[in-house]
Amino acid sequence: MIETPVILNDRYVMIKPLAENEYTGTYFAKDTYRFDEFCVIKELRYIDENKSDRTKRETQFKLEAQILYQLNHPQIPRFRETFTVNNAENTSLYYVRDYIPGFTYRELFKLYKSQQKYFSETDIIDLLKQLLSVVDYLHSQGVYHQDISLDNLICRKWDQLPFIINFSQVQTLENASLTASPQQDLSQLAIVLLSLFTQYESSQLFEGETRNLREDIILSPKLKHLFSKMVTDVISDRFTTAQDVIICLEQPETIETQPTINLLPSPPLDLTVSTKAQKETMVTLSPKKQSRFLGCLSQLGLILAVSLGSGTIGWFVGKTWLKTPAPPKLTFENTDPSTPADPALFPVSTEQAAEWERKAELRKRRQELGINNQFFQMLVDQVFSSRYPDDALKISSSDPVEKKEGQKKRDEFASELITQLSSLSAEARGGLGSYDRLRRQEIIKEANDLNLNMRALYDLANAEFSRDFPSEDKDNMEQPTGQVLSAMLLDNLRKLQSDETSLKITELPTENDISRQGTLEPGQGKAYVIQLEENQEVEFQISAPQETQISIYSPSGQNNLLDDSTETSWTGTLKESGLYEITIVSKSDSVFDYQFLIKVLSNSTN
Repeated sequence: MIETPVILNDRYVMIKPLAENEYTGTYFAKDTYRFDEFCVIKELRYIDENKSDRTKRETQFKLEAQILYQLNHPQIPRFRETFTVNNAENTSLYYVRDYIPGFTYRELFKLYKSQQKYFSETDIIDLLKQLLSVVDYLHSQGVYHQDISLDNLICRKWDQLPFIINFSQVQTLENASLTASPQQDLSQLAIVLLSLFTQYESSQLFEGETRNLREDIILSPKLKHLFSKMVTDVISDRFTTAQDVIICLEQPETIETQPTINLLPSPPLDLTVSTKAQKETMVTLSPKKQSRFLGCLSQLGLILAVSLGSGTIGWFVGKTWLKTPAPPKLTFENTDPSTPADPALFPVSTEQAAEWERKAELRKRRQELGINNQFFQMLVDQVFSSRYPDDALKISSSDPVEKKEGQKKRDEFASELITQLSSLSAEARGGLGSYDRLRRQEIIKEANDLNLNMRALYDLANAEFSRDFPSEDKDNMEQPTGQVLSAMLLDNLRKLQSDETSLKITELPTENDISRQGTLEPGQGKAYVIQLEENQEVEFQISAPQETQISIYSPSGQNNLLDDSTETSWTGTLKESGLYEITIVSKSDSVFDYQFLIKVLSNSTN
């Protein structure tokens, strides 16, 4: 590992590491030979391993550098040079490429997920077109990237043009393994775009162990069909080339009946091998030269062949578009990215249309409330499975009818859940999915500043939680429902701070009785704080329905008078001096009035 700052090859000033693993390191640097222009340097580290493994890594590292050297595309960083650094123990290998200022799509994924912003379907289509241009170019050169991911795509800062980086897994047509293929690159590209659109990690995009897209991924029928075909686990059903994807994307006809048109393959490649003194293998990637006349004839023949089918326009559009890609407009609108498709362009059954509209409406409502999608789906899964286990099982059924019934029931329940969550404040909803123990401690500390302890605050929040989630475990804060309870804690804190649910009793209960009254709605609670003294004999009387839960906490919490009790009175001698907290919460389904009375029967002191 390089300790920055150092100077490599008497030229490159290392600034900071960008990425590293056991075998390689990538560094941000500046080139003193080019007026301190920024660049990226990749290092193959020397690891004490057997000679065979070392040779394989060196071969792959050199192949990566050689291929990058010969590629020439505006969305692939340009290769600059290779060099070696010798020391007493080993020789380290390096290559240098252009630096692309911007953000990886992994960084954008995290940023927009945290800000509740979304890529619209239009953004995804634009980005797909941009990246298909690069993938099509790579495949035309006999190169398979094999590691297209959020981490290996960069959005250039000034024009949002996407770049493909990190060719460490690259393979060529000549040396490709059994798993390397154009379909693999296209599948990885689809997964990246689906992750950006849904804010799901790649492992969350599919139903169970299958490669079937989740039912709650809301895309226009055409785009969902296209992505499903790119990622299907039936390799023979996938698109075979980037051109196939382009044609499907450009076709306006109904997806289910439109055949895939396979264009003629690209001209064969010359993979010329030249041997240096060190016996390094240099792979030259260049299409065979053909005469201009033959090239024109072949293009004309291809046009005529395609014209006989239904894809002429799509082919022309695809070819023109690949040559002159336009930068995508990544607006990341905080609005619903799905708008209903024109039924004239995408005819679907009435049942399919109803399902799509239902899911689109759910997404729209959730986004309007600013609720994190990943959290919401986990919450729906947890509570739906708990309340409707039979319907939840139908969703994974192999019977299409049962599956649709289960999914419809889940969507209906999700709609009810959104309505429940809408009662939370915008601040509380915005934190759903991110509340942790530290955040809850901060909330409790703010309550302590109001002379209320944790138990009193939880009494108020638990009443609200039990109203909305009567069968869920309120003590398991690691479940998605624990996030809802945390949000309710925050909301009740804000109400306490605004004196909506807390009243400090300033009168001293000596000879005069103190009474308070109020009205509680279902799931609502009130908290009171009063100064009392040790050895006072006190009587508490509460007039309220049986569905009322009452707690009276001592200053230390060690000598509580009532604890989540339905008893309506307490009489005894106090063991502590200080602020006593009284919480009255409703477990009723209806609104009711309450009143409580505090009497000091004697003021004897030691």
